[in-house]
Amino acid sequence: MGCVYARKQALWLKYKDKNGHWKYTKADFRVGQEDKAQELLARVEALIEAGGSHLSDGPLTVRRWAQIWIEEQRERGVETVSDYEARLRDHVLPLIGAMRLDQVRVSNIAALVDGLKNKRMKRRKNGERLAPKTIRHIYFAAHSLFERAVRRDLILSNPCRLERGELPRKIDKDPGWRPTAVYRRDEVEMLISAAAIPEWRRVFYALLFLTGARFGEISARRWRDYVSDETPLGRLIVSSSFQSKSKREKSTKTGQTREVPVHPTLAAILAEWKLGGWERTMGRRPTENDLIVPFPVDGEHLDAQVMRRRLHKDLTALGYRTRRQHDTRRTFISLCLSDGARKEILQWVTHGRPHADQMDDYTTLLWAPRCEEVAKLRIRLLSAGSAAVACVAGTSSFRQDVTAGVTNRVTRLGASEEILNISSTLDCVFLERETGLGPATLGLGSRCSTS
Repeated sequence: MGCVYARKQALWLKYKDKNGHWKYTKADFRVGQEDKAQELLARVEALIEAGGSHLSDGPLTVRRWAQIWIEEQRERGVETVSDYEARLRDHVLPLIGAMRLDQVRVSNIAALVDGLKNKRMKRRKNGERLAPKTIRHIYFAAHSLFERAVRRDLILSNPCRLERGELPRKIDKDPGWRPTAVYRRDEVEMLISAAAIPEWRRVFYALLFLTGARFGEISARRWRDYVSDETPLGRLIVSSSFQSKSKREKSTKTGQTREVPVHPTLAAILAEWKLGGWERTMGRRPTENDLIVPFPVDGEHLDAQVMRRRLHKDLTALGYRTRRQHDTRRTFISLCLSDGARKEILQWVTHGRPHADQMDDYTTLLWAPRCEEVAKLRIRLLSAGSAAVACVAGTSSFRQDVTAGVTNRVTRLGASEEILNISSTLDCVFLERETGLGPATLGLGSRCSTS
């Protein structure tokens, strides 16, 4: 524990450096300003505890503290640390990086935000301005940086305290983009049916479009997560998510484990995939610990950037415009609601248990109502004729591949009275299998028929 002492009319600080050696430094305070000197001593000791340098190495700047903070986040395993680092490096530190940490004021942060509003991106065509959401991300990265400094007693208050209206509203850069960030029903059916698309990608697209789960959640799913003999629909347990940046699995975004009903069309696709498709792709039969859809080259998790390029390639070949992978989640929700699903129940499938009030903590929705809402979604596998018509917008060679690759014979999925009560409008077909391979694991159990 250090102390403040006087030499004539000047105040000095006594403290230990990071190696445990005593240091004696003259403070810029006179006798009578002991309170300010004590505050300075507390900041110095907090800085040394955080791994920073003592005063003899110069004042603590925003840039130096940013380096310390980023390393802390990296050691804690924060997934978005590279995003924080890029936002600070590219937008914050060029303007206030040289300033002393304790001299940054609210006016400096306001000037920073104003500058971001007019800043043009050099890497983009036509020098486009930063999107409102990007500016907010940068501001809140700076807020977290200074908030940590407050907790370490390096500064007295957080300068990121802008008033309402000073930050741009949380709106899209292109207001017309969001209504188009969805796939049409026929596009979904074509992406999961076209034989010209590799089978493993069709299965992955089906998992995205027919569960509403996030990309990382589907990438992390293993066969042990799929309970195919559950009734009235199979159950897919979503308990983890794969992070493409860190190459590891972690908890879901909300930290909740969700149980997703397996739509009958998806059940048919997974049955076909497990009975033969997985082995054809990977060269061996799958085990319970294998990923449902691994990358064919190495058997590892699918990478978000790699799959984004594959999706755009498939969309272009089909003659469709490109969209994001995350738009599959929006599509599932939108189509389910359009087909009559109840929002308050569908939320349990896509987001997990709500937390609006204390009663929600004591509520567990029964399985059948969730199945009923998912089964209302009208998505089916296309027959040969339907596939040929659906891909008319694509190239002629691609249309020929699709028509030739889809068998003329299809097997209609039989449904018991119980399933028909769930959704009387359900019309699901799947490609015919080799003789003797019945859909024993469709999630509908003995209710399925190949007649």
